Amino acid sequence: MKNKKLGMLVASLFLTAGVILLGGNVYAAGSTTTSATSEEEEEEEEREELASALLTEKPGAKKLGSAGSYVTVGESGTFDIDRTDSKHIASDDLELLTRVTWFSSDTSIITVDSSTGSYRGVKAGNASIQITGYADYKYTSSSGAVSYDSEELFKYSVNISVIPNLSTLTFDKTEETIYVNAKGMASGEAGVGCAEFTLSGTGDYVFDSSKDAGAINVTAGTKYFSYRMDQNVLRLYCSKAGDINVTVNIGSATKELTLHVVKLKQKGNVSKLLVKGKSMTLKLSQVSESGGSAETVDPSLITWTASNSRVSVSPSGKVTGKKLGATCIKASYQGYTYFWVVNVSTAKKAKVIVLGKEIAKGTYSQPRRMQEGYYDCSSLVWRAYMPYGYKFGSNYVAPVAASEAAYLYDRGKMIPGAIGEKNTKKLKLRPGDLLFEGGAANGRWGGIYHVEMFAGYTVTSIDANGKPVYANTWVNRSDGCYGYGTANDYVGRP
Repeated sequence: MKNKKLGMLVASLFLTAGVILLGGNVYAAGSTTTSATSEEEEEEEEREELASALLTEKPGAKKLGSAGSYVTVGESGTFDIDRTDSKHIASDDLELLTRVTWFSSDTSIITVDSSTGSYRGVKAGNASIQITGYADYKYTSSSGAVSYDSEELFKYSVNISVIPNLSTLTFDKTEETIYVNAKGMASGEAGVGCAEFTLSGTGDYVFDSSKDAGAINVTAGTKYFSYRMDQNVLRLYCSKAGDINVTVNIGSATKELTLHVVKLKQKGNVSKLLVKGKSMTLKLSQVSESGGSAETVDPSLITWTASNSRVSVSPSGKVTGKKLGATCIKASYQGYTYFWVVNVSTAKKAKVIVLGKEIAKGTYSQPRRMQEGYYDCSSLVWRAYMPYGYKFGSNYVAPVAASEAAYLYDRGKMIPGAIGEKNTKKLKLRPGDLLFEGGAANGRWGGIYHVEMFAGYTVTSIDANGKPVYANTWVNRSDGCYGYGTANDYVGRP
């Protein structure tokens, strides 16, 4: 049977009429006469049970779907369902639909005739229209009496805005420039990256997307665009650089706006390694047109600050390493604050890290740990430090990780707190420090079974207060690996 809803209902109606359905045959109650009915004949018979023709679209009517709609004060017309609204209306419902009823939640704002859908906007405000669709059937009993029954196919409500005449509608401006962060670790001030246009000429009526979605339609020539109306303030967002033409339709009123979008980019890696006494220059760039090349932002327009005195930073963004350790550099521009971590190291430790990363490109193998192109954790450390005069007490073969840790411990080279949350937040570790993982039941010093070389701090995110969240970087592990460590870990500083 093509339509399950219709079949079930008709079967029920046959029983009401004194007819029993068994298999493919029809039996009148109290009779032994049998008649075979094919599936095609049965389907045709069911369709003939419709009390009236299927309900078709109303030409010129205002269609109500999921998004809602609007009318103006004094406007009259006729509502119809939106037959493409699959959220509320199934396609097989349309094959059975014979009647729709309409109900207004507030007739002081909008009236609607329950059977025809004819409406009239009474006064400015918001209401909802409840829409119910039915399939109506008729059937004849064995005595010849004609009866009617209905099945509810769907029921839903949509928001309706009754708006005033908007012939004097205007915005406080027709264009605005916004800056958006396209690349980088940045914290934005409230409202940054958003253009605001304020409506006037709406009388006492206040537009808001939460209640007037059907009356507001804003489009732009790019998919990288969104908008929202809050209390007569239109907020526009766009992540495509260039001049964006925006068309605003509110009711029957149309306005054209222009959005100038500039994309900001943080140049280079967030984590920097700097040798004490040396300098580097940090930069921001911006793109002002679609497909355009990035241009360096004038550093004199940027506010530069350092979180401590381990480095100095000039108005041009030039950073000079003054003391060993890490510093957070902040660059504030156009409502955004960008973050870098500058890790100041000795020249030797910087070379150790470079060599360690080169060794880590080889193949991990404990049996071949001392051969060219191979390494394990402790041989990487020993081979990276050895050319620069630090051999962990062994001139020819790399000690195991536990022996390297014991060597540093005996010389007072362990850092209190290890990695630790406190040390991480205060940027206490330095490039070249060594993390030793301990606690194993292996009979070695501290139960140590692994070692990693610290390469400096980085910024992984910005918290709810706009502050940077720091994490560790490693010579041979991904950024943030090991978190804050464990109670069984040690950190040594060769």
